[in-house]
Amino acid sequence: MRLTRPFYAGTYLVTLQQFRRFIEASGYVTDAENGSRPWRGLTRGAYTIVGNSWGPRPDASWRSPGFPQDDTHPVTCISWNDADAFCRWVAAQTGRKARLPTEAELEYLQRTGTETRYYWGSRPDPRGLWANVTDDGMIGDEDIFPDGQPLMKHWIPKGRNDGYRYTTPVGFFGPNPFGLYDAIGNVWEYTQDWEGPDPALVDPRPTSAARLKSMKGGSWMSTPDFYRPSLRIQVEPESRTSTRGIRVVLEE
Repeated sequence: MRLTRPFYAGTYLVTLQQFRRFIEASGYVTDAENGSRPWRGLTRGAYTIVGNSWGPRPDASWRSPGFPQDDTHPVTCISWNDADAFCRWVAAQTGRKARLPTEAELEYLQRTGTETRYYWGSRPDPRGLWANVTDDGMIGDEDIFPDGQPLMKHWIPKGRNDGYRYTTPVGFFGPNPFGLYDAIGNVWEYTQDWEGPDPALVDPRPTSAARLKSMKGGSWMSTPDFYRPSLRIQVEPESRTSTRGIRVVLEE
């Protein structure tokens, strides 16, 4: 694929503090809180940590994701609808065209021109230097993974530990070669794209209006196969979990 149109990408993921500013200024109520967009039988709340397991919590939202956070951590438990609303608010405040990145743009930001499996090389972050992803300390917590699927122990480099069980402050790890932080890991990043066939090869843009939206990059709960830049996952626009967040891009 080839991108010919310039754009600006947020250096950091949107933080809890920034999202709170949006909520207080706009009066917006998220999907996890308003109960008007049920998801898999969940009227309010989000899928997150429940004890030592992963499941629905009716009281979970960006205010209370199921684990400790401070204002420097990325906002979580938001839906694609919430992420889009945040971008539209940023556009109104700045007079710029603010939006979620396309799949093609986000993969470009994650690959940084490299041809290896990850931008730092072919091996999955063995010492916890590059990204907030699954540590081998999570191996005993197999129930935490969705759908009851056990963690594949051979996926996790032995001894890998970044010191954080859940999200990390944005910018905790060093930047990638483009100067972006958390381009891989910490939280999955929503994109503009609807589910559909592979996009055009030049300046791909979302073109269809199917049921699902795409996200990329992996999260604090992702194993190596899930945080590689080539992978995309599709989700319902109203769904929300404590593994998803926002990066904003601006068009020139």
